[in-house]
Amino acid sequence: MRVVDECSEFIRKGKYDLIVGLGGGGSLDTGKAAAIMGTRQGSVREICGMALAYPIGTEFHQNHGRSNGIVLPHVVEFNIIGNIRKYGIIGSTMGENIQGLNGLEAAERSVLTVKRLLEMIHISYRLRNYGIPKESIPKLVEGGMKQSRLFVPNPRNLTQEDVTAIYTKAW
Repeated sequence: MRVVDECSEFIRKGKYDLIVGLGGGGSLDTGKAAAIMGTRQGSVREICGMALAYPIGTEFHQNHGRSNGIVLPHVVEFNIIGNIRKYGIIGSTMGENIQGLNGLEAAERSVLTVKRLLEMIHISYRLRNYGIPKESIPKLVEGGMKQSRLFVPNPRNLTQEDVTAIYTKAW
């Protein structure tokens, strides 16, 4: 499925649960794919979360899937305003009832669904739960900013202050 609308319609018609494989095909890839498909038509390179996951992996020896899981809900929350409609579809596709909600309220449900998915597969979205100290946030920001080439197709522009805020929320 190239766009989340088609995927959502396919799932609803077939009465399927949302099952999406992306990258290595691990269980975290489901949530990552839903967020990526919902914002930028399916390209794994098109979300800043991957850029912010790199320093978690390199500095604190977390695997790539876990590193993405740690930042994913915080990046989704940051990006909502960049594509409200698509994030609303993510929440709906992943089982949230968005009837009667305005676009922003529906989009905010996507953050909850991603967090729920991560909890179901036992991946915390908190840096502190992996022994990563709050004092390391500046080092993570520095590492994340070195991956800024991955920010280009993100739904929102990111500044160093934005990256700091995302890591702080993740802590």
